Amino acid sequence: MLENRLPQNILYRKKRGFSIPLAVWLRGELKDFAEEALFSNKAESHSYFNPEYIKVLWKRHLSGRQDYAYPLWGLMMFELWQQRFLN
Repeated sequence: MLENRLPQNILYRKKRGFSIPLAVWLRGELKDFAEEALFSNKAESHSYFNPEYIKVLWKRHLSGRQDYAYPLWGLMMFELWQQRFLN
């Protein structure tokens, strides 16, 4: 459909994924949601993970010097899954 409008190198290149600005979102609009999921009394009372270490990762991430977005996202999703299906 776009052969006449797009260059050949774009039209026939391999598919590529794209990333989302998760690190920025966790420092911005998802910050409160993430903190509630990771650090609520409910989360800390039944956590399989060390809450103090997660707090260290969170503080380092918020400082902007290190990016722990994906490990924190995984922990957050595990916690939300656990709250929904195991409680």
